[in-house]
Amino acid sequence: MRIGQLISGRYRLAEQIGSGGGGTVWRAVDEELGRDVAIKHAVSRDSEHGAERIKRLRTEGKILAKVNHPNVVTLYDVVAEGGEWLLVMEYLPAPDLAHHRMLPPARVARIGAQLAAGLAAVHATGVLHRDIKPGNVLVTADDVAKLGDFGISRAVHADVTLTETGLLAGTPGFVAPEVANGADPTAASDVFSLGATLFTAILDIVREPQESDECARILPMPDRRTRIVITADQLGEGKSDLCGMAEAAAATAAGVLGRGEVSRRPAPNPASLINVDACGLLDGDALARFPGVDAIRPEPGFGGWSCRWNSTTGPATLRLLFDRHQPPTADDGRPVRFGDHRAFVEPEGYGEESCRVGIVHREYRGEDGEMVERLLVVVMGPQPGDELCRLATALAEPAAAALPA
Repeated sequence: MRIGQLISGRYRLAEQIGSGGGGTVWRAVDEELGRDVAIKHAVSRDSEHGAERIKRLRTEGKILAKVNHPNVVTLYDVVAEGGEWLLVMEYLPAPDLAHHRMLPPARVARIGAQLAAGLAAVHATGVLHRDIKPGNVLVTADDVAKLGDFGISRAVHADVTLTETGLLAGTPGFVAPEVANGADPTAASDVFSLGATLFTAILDIVREPQESDECARILPMPDRRTRIVITADQLGEGKSDLCGMAEAAAATAAGVLGRGEVSRRPAPNPASLINVDACGLLDGDALARFPGVDAIRPEPGFGGWSCRWNSTTGPATLRLLFDRHQPPTADDGRPVRFGDHRAFVEPEGYGEESCRVGIVHREYRGEDGEMVERLLVVVMGPQPGDELCRLATALAEPAAAALPA
């Protein structure tokens, strides 16, 4: 799709304005009626399960055509163009609720009353929205609120469910608890999502624009010098609602902060690894065992609870990490000892081309029963596995000796 393209002989694309429900959204001009419309790319004919997804899309169109309310975005048409199926909807040059910040409660109440009326009209036609969140609520300059993006809606009395998977429909933080636990969505769960959406509108949350694999939310503290940054990152393949996750975490954090001063955690056990700097466990003599080590530029992790060194002579890496785990078993590798510390050597214990040595530091009883704190010594590189494990074991010995008593 491109600017200027004519869709279905009627709708001329003017600009890409965003995305919603997994599809790109364009502003277009309806050349028959002379009005702006929003066109959402929904599904490609040649995509995986294309025929089934097109059937779902057409069913969605029939569902949305039942709804006619001033506080619900109107669906005008469902069209196909070059194997692409598209929704043609009412165009609103308005930001979504996620772009607003710390709205006055009275204004949020007015917005909420409008959305509740729209949602009631939706429910009266036998439709559930299932993904109410700030990004799916548009607010015009004169404070008219509209509920949009029914990309995963379903008919209450129909067999079809308009979702890509059967796992979870909705956005973390706005899904009702019973739905998150596997129950079927209901009108009541939509109302819960609406309440959660309105709650976030009164919070002081700075919403950063989403990047390709990251979305951040910022909570400014009352002193205006301190802030809490909450980031959701995409670490693997697939598609996740990163901003929904960050929004949910930020709303939860803001709710906790709103209840007053946050009490400090109990002081940790003096022998705990929480008090130890991982980068300080290997001195220069110990690091010399790692070929080509860049000893003067270690890469410390968060809290000093991990550390990484790279080799300057080849693609090899040394990592120390602190970990909490259930007591080790024979599945954790070959048992060895370093003084008073039990340890386990596991080839490929940190993925391919790696060897991991897990050193038991201390045992304790936690909420999940008996637990241990471990120091993990990991060597990664293209060398044979037995060579990696000899090197990891040689480095684990001085690291174990440097652990606090």
